[in-house]
Amino acid sequence: WGRGMSSSAPSDDISSRVPENYKPTKMEMIEKGPMMMGGAIGMMLRSFSQPGTIKDHARLISIGLSPFCEKARWALDLSGIPYTEDSHPPFLSAYYTLPATKGESSQVPMLILPSGEILWDSHKILGFLATNHDSVRHLYPPSLHQPISAFEHLVHQRLGAPARLFMYNRLLKGPPQTAYGLGRVLSRHSSKVEEFLYPPLFSAFIGKGILSVTKARRDENAKLALNEIRLFYEEVSSMLSDGRPFLFGDSFTAADLTFSAHTTLLQTPQNLDGMSLEDDLMPRELLDLRQELLATRAGNHATTMYKEHRARDVIHPVSGPRDKSLFG
Repeated sequence: WGRGMSSSAPSDDISSRVPENYKPTKMEMIEKGPMMMGGAIGMMLRSFSQPGTIKDHARLISIGLSPFCEKARWALDLSGIPYTEDSHPPFLSAYYTLPATKGESSQVPMLILPSGEILWDSHKILGFLATNHDSVRHLYPPSLHQPISAFEHLVHQRLGAPARLFMYNRLLKGPPQTAYGLGRVLSRHSSKVEEFLYPPLFSAFIGKGILSVTKARRDENAKLALNEIRLFYEEVSSMLSDGRPFLFGDSFTAADLTFSAHTTLLQTPQNLDGMSLEDDLMPRELLDLRQELLATRAGNHATTMYKEHRARDVIHPVSGPRDKSLFG
């Protein structure tokens, strides 16, 4: 469902850094697989859709359901800068991110600025916005910048990654209709051709590929991930046990935004209505876990942040990739 951190910046000179005997890892092949499948899928996507861009607007390439993308989207909405969102399902987003970076990155969220500058790290996107737009400078108060940034990384590692692993394990090992339903959710707000193609592709091939090459295939890893999720919720609840309204300082910061965005896979806030699997397709275990987490101080904090700091009218439907048929 997307990742938010990257260790390198975009560059025009890519081949000079690729070793002659380089072999992609299994995960890289999964991430970049769509670009390596003979071009048939890419040709179809380019034939029937085009990026949702508007002149002088930033462009956010995203996976709609990704917590990392929701983090970037939330900050963009708070900033007030004009942008369009190019939302795609997992792995098909590579057809848009790789060309944008000349093959450098398939990662989302990716923000393409009107100047041509490209950012594909959720932390860097928030940092850029807070540095350049007064409306979101409060996300990183100068005296708290370091601890807030450190907490962001903890959320990515101890909630973002375990939640994704656990959800994939429980949903992709379920009945076929659950995988198909997940594919349908993951392709919402994308182009019509993606909405048509992705659910059967995800159910038959992509979902099974995820299980075969990631830690999500092992139930013991899912159990460890669930333990980590519960432990992190306990630690955040402990931070809030003194009655503070925000995690750091006396105002809403990137710490509150990041934690709340990363609870979305588990808690499904009302602001993201339509971006979750129907309850009748969800395993009972996940429905029970949702109620368990919502009842904690940490879970309640995320709910409150969505109610008080996330306006309903700026969430989905996103501007999409646009179907070419709409343009005559």
